[in-house]
Amino acid sequence: MSPPQEPLSAPSAAAVAAAPASSAAAPFDASPFLSIEARSRVPSGLKSFYPITIRPGMRSLGGGLPHPDTFVLQHFSAGVVQRGEKDEAAAISAPDVLVRRVGDGSSIVATGAGLSVEEFLQYSPGLGWDTVRAAIRDVLLVDGATPRYADWEFLVTHGSTAAWDLCARMFLDRGDGLLVEEFTYSSTLEQSVPHGIVPVPVRIDDEGMVPADIPRAVAAFQAKHPGARCNVLYVVPTGQNPTGTRMSVQRRKDLLAVCRELNLLVIEDDPYSFLELPDYLPADRRGEYKYPGITDLTPTMLSMDTEGRVVHLFTFSKIMAPGFRVGYLVAHNSLMKYLRFVSEGVIQSAAGFSQG
Repeated sequence: MSPPQEPLSAPSAAAVAAAPASSAAAPFDASPFLSIEARSRVPSGLKSFYPITIRPGMRSLGGGLPHPDTFVLQHFSAGVVQRGEKDEAAAISAPDVLVRRVGDGSSIVATGAGLSVEEFLQYSPGLGWDTVRAAIRDVLLVDGATPRYADWEFLVTHGSTAAWDLCARMFLDRGDGLLVEEFTYSSTLEQSVPHGIVPVPVRIDDEGMVPADIPRAVAAFQAKHPGARCNVLYVVPTGQNPTGTRMSVQRRKDLLAVCRELNLLVIEDDPYSFLELPDYLPADRRGEYKYPGITDLTPTMLSMDTEGRVVHLFTFSKIMAPGFRVGYLVAHNSLMKYLRFVSEGVIQSAAGFSQG
């Protein structure tokens, strides 16, 4: 998928200039990025009734919610490996009880999970359980890791693969071009091509996608497919798959500047940021390694976004376990409402076990 090697032109001075303060930015217009399906989506009727069903004393028969007494789970426990533990047996010998049924079985409580079993096993709100969302916001979406504008929201997902599928359906139509690194994550292509989405390769170097090559790639696609859209860009800035490259802060700023100039929507797939490693050093200098931990990680493009053009995908698969199938997606509210519509209509919500 490598494009022809043509001379690169640098982004304009205006494009690489520092972004204006969010208070001065024009309101974000989502309309150029919406697919036919997105424009056809409406809110879930069942989910719309949820605020009414949780009123004190309400016994709703309208949502098909089974009574918690019918749930088959009697108890559930799990052990969490502590830092430094290498012995699997030691790690699970004294499991932390997450949920349990107590008393005569009619009362169900949770310890450690923050969710009662009634919540844990029941249909959940479309964006995710409030307690889970609060934990994500407090631990991960903290100051410095969130967009530089106020009107954003996040959705608990079934992981990044499912989140990308939501994005592909809401922002791309059959025949549209999708800007990707010339070597990119195979699953993204495998999900896109059956939808009729056309991958448009952008050159990469030792820092990942080359911003100056984006205008060439867009122009080449439009020349070959007149009238088709090419306004969505997919990128893995940290631990790029399959090349392993990592974008510098300046490269991320330059990429956002070009996307702002061309009015492109950016899908930032970010599964590896919490596993970021220091730059390579020869064997005789390994003692100089300084690992970034969680405080010195390279900032995400989401955290540099002042407008709403970055949709950020995160998964817990790489830092907890892939089998949980849970992550989150952050987007401007004008985009999120469509992502929420399709998520609630297709999967209703992320699984209770995964959220708990």
